[in-house]
Amino acid sequence: MRKKEEKEKQEEKESLEDLFSGLEKVLGSLEDENVSIEDAFTLYQKGIVMVRQCNERIDRVEKELKLLNEAGRDGERDSE
Repeated sequence: MRKKEEKEKQEEKESLEDLFSGLEKVLGSLEDENVSIEDAFTLYQKGIVMVRQCNERIDRVEKELKLLNEAGRDGERDSE
């Protein structure tokens, strides 16, 4: 359980920009003609994990924005 918590904290430290940059590197490596099948599979798995992390972060930000927008609308109603 402790290792899982540490891994989650480390993932949180990476920004979306860092993840996108990492994905670009993975894609670049996958496009290399000389990459072995084993390496390509490993890179693919790494890329899938990074895409999931990006999606989770984006979903979280969208939820926060919705909450802020709702709070802003409620504040406007209260001031009327």
